Amino acid sequence: MSLIDQFQSVFRSASKPVYRPTPRRFEKVLLLTDLPAAEASAYAAQAQALVAKARGIGEAPWVICDVDAAPSVGDLLALI
Repeated sequence: MSLIDQFQSVFRSASKPVYRPTPRRFEKVLLLTDLPAAEASAYAAQAQALVAKARGIGEAPWVICDVDAAPSVGDLLALI
């Protein structure tokens, strides 16, 4: 391989589009946990505080699915 071909190969491999993040909006956020209802509420509050400043998630309504809401896989799939 000649130096010109090598240069062209290196140049083309470096020429890529720049990543640009696109804002996302979420209609709902599902928090799925195997905790009982009381502990699930406390965990949900911590999770909401963690992502409160994330764009598109902070204003979305949260659905909390604890162990009582879906005791089996079938119940969970029906809920989702």
